[in-house]
Formats: sequence, structure tokens, C-alpha cells
Amino acid sequence: MAFAISGIFACALVEVVEDIFYFATDVPFWNTWRFHPVSIFVGTLAFLGLLYCLQRMNHRERALQYLEPYLPLLVFSGVNLALKLNAAWLLPGALFSVAWSVVQVRRLRDRKPLIRRIPLLK
Repeated sequence: MAFAISGIFACALVEVVEDIFYFATDVPFWNTWRFHPVSIFVGTLAFLGLLYCLQRMNHRERALQYLEPYLPLLVFSGVNLALKLNAAWLLPGALFSVAWSVVQVRRLRDRKPLIRRIPLLK
């Protein structure tokens, strides 16, 4: 649930940044057919920030581990922001991050607790 909420929030924030670009330049999105690197970077930061906050409430001990798969995406979007490239090359990185996240979440949820139960009566 935290991933979905963070994803929806990030998409909304990307749209807000794109609208700011529209009002600043009067060039609507459908005329450019591309996302601006700033909006992608801001959306990635928003996704990671909200995901961390929600996972900290949900699973405090492992909140940072849930962010690990998305750190390469943050780096790639930062490079895209610096170099002002087409955002299409970020798609394979995003797909890799999502696949890595799915595998990691399954592994973290299947992990058994380390505390063994000790019977009270022997």
C-alpha cells in the first residue's frame, strides 16, 4: 500500500511541476510530448521521501532497506537532470528498480524472526 500511495503522490507532483512549466512557457504538454528532467527528479525525490515516511511508520527497522532498489533511479534521474537528456532512457532503470523492489519485499516478508520461542515448562 505504501508503494502505491507514494507512486500516486509522485505522479501528482510530476504533473504539478509540468503545469508550472506550462504556465511559465505557455507550451502545453501535448505539444512537447516529453517530461522535463526537473519534474522527473522531483517526482523521484517525492516518491522516495514519502515511501520512507510510510515505511518508517509500518516497518521501522527496515525502512531504509525498502528504499535501496530505487536509489539507482534517483541517481539516473539526477544525471538526466544534469545532462538534460531524453527521459526515455530512464524507463529500463525504472523497470529494473521495480523488479528489484518486488524481489526484495518478498524476501523481507518471508524472513523468519530471529527470536526463538523458549518453552516455559521443560
